[in-house]
Amino acid sequence: MRMIGLVGGMSWESSAAYYEGLNLQAQKRLGEGHSASCLLHSLDFHEISSRQEDGDWEGVTKILQDASLSLERGGAEAVAFCSNTVHLAAAEAVRPLRVPFLSIIDAVTSEIPKETARPLVLGTAYTMQSRLYADPLTSMGMKPCIPKAGDQRFLNDVIFQDLCRGRVTEEAKKRAAAIVEAADADALILGCTELSMLLPPRQIPLPVIDSTEAHVRLLSSFMFGDV
Repeated sequence: MRMIGLVGGMSWESSAAYYEGLNLQAQKRLGEGHSASCLLHSLDFHEISSRQEDGDWEGVTKILQDASLSLERGGAEAVAFCSNTVHLAAAEAVRPLRVPFLSIIDAVTSEIPKETARPLVLGTAYTMQSRLYADPLTSMGMKPCIPKAGDQRFLNDVIFQDLCRGRVTEEAKKRAAAIVEAADADALILGCTELSMLLPPRQIPLPVIDSTEAHVRLLSSFMFGDV
């Protein structure tokens, strides 16, 4: 089993889902009593989110780079960021690494059904308003869509103020479901690692790619030497 290095804490709610998911994959592959070989560098999320708010992506990059290198020094054979938004800084953050970087964007795009034409991308405002998903999806011949501005603000606020703190309300769930229902989309990308708390995939009448679950599957494949 190869050792995975996780940069987490962004938020710790989703990092816990990664840890659980990797251990469940280990049990599935090797049997009960087995667990995942991984290292977790859990960051103080406030140090990341405050820099994002200030537009200090250079500062975000430095934090991610230091964490990644510490995992590599600790014996990690690959590194992953347990968050979608910070992948905006990934190219520079992982440049010094000698071990592979396993991207959540690659994990998600590899699982989109081939017949998909217009996926709806939900996430933080940083993610939705960037080319993080738009570029790879467009290169695959798709026309990704995002919610209107007011709905983007709603989702961003819910993610940072509630989901990242382990809270979710029925009112927020209903509005999020309405956003999905109103979209002219044939698939849904949960492009935030906490969004499944708000939009449980089994309750969505569209093909759903949950970025957390997709990423865990990619990491598990690396861990067991499948990729």
